Amino acid sequence: MADLTDEERKMHLGLIADKEEMRKTEAKFIEEDALTAYGRTTYIYPEKWDWRNVHGKDWTTPVKRQGICGSCVAFATVATVESNYEIFKRDPYLNPNLSEADLFFCGGGKCVSGWDIQKAIEYAEEKGIPDQECFPYKAGDRPCKPCADRDERALKVDHWRKIYSESKVKEWISRKGPVMTGMELYEDFHYYRKGIYKHLEGEEARYHAIAIVGYNDLEQYWICKNSWGTSWGEKGWFRIAYGEGRIGKTWCFFTVEFRERR
Repeated sequence: MADLTDEERKMHLGLIADKEEMRKTEAKFIEEDALTAYGRTTYIYPEKWDWRNVHGKDWTTPVKRQGICGSCVAFATVATVESNYEIFKRDPYLNPNLSEADLFFCGGGKCVSGWDIQKAIEYAEEKGIPDQECFPYKAGDRPCKPCADRDERALKVDHWRKIYSESKVKEWISRKGPVMTGMELYEDFHYYRKGIYKHLEGEEARYHAIAIVGYNDLEQYWICKNSWGTSWGEKGWFRIAYGEGRIGKTWCFFTVEFRERR
């Protein structure tokens, strides 16, 4: 990331931000936190959780690289869907390698302008996401041209929801699976190598979509999957302190679910 120009680094982001929606989200988080503080709602979850090691198994899929294209929303969505599908099927070796290209280029995303998380999930629910071989990903805007039998190969999300409470999302993660969210990203994040990230210097550099696979209340951080390849961060993963990037403040958490077919 250090070898890229400022413009190229910004193109590794791509989450569209609606300022009014962000203000509403912040208000909902404050309301949920108040209900929890006054004992109106109670959430039960372990003090730490990591889907990369549950019962000795890794329930996540390999880190991918979005390249110089603002397609982070598609990669965060696919990462979340893939892991939740493995958990739903109770098979950590399933590795459903889904197509970010189909989700992004057929769903309405553009490399320069990016995309919206809710629109990505709605597409995954309505149209589904086929496998990578049906429409391989390459950075750069492309026409929507998946394989001929795309619909038969697509994996559809059965349900999704928004969560506006850090306590509730920790309970969800530990019981159900990974979630996705957005974050405000600052310049120093590009140079992250390891450890628990805390913003120290640099200006805000747009917004980014990520998947959250775990948390640690003892050391106060989220465990996240990025889409910048395995040479960045902790082999493509990163830990970020609670409150950093406005995670759980101005960005809600999005879940996905699969259900048994009758």
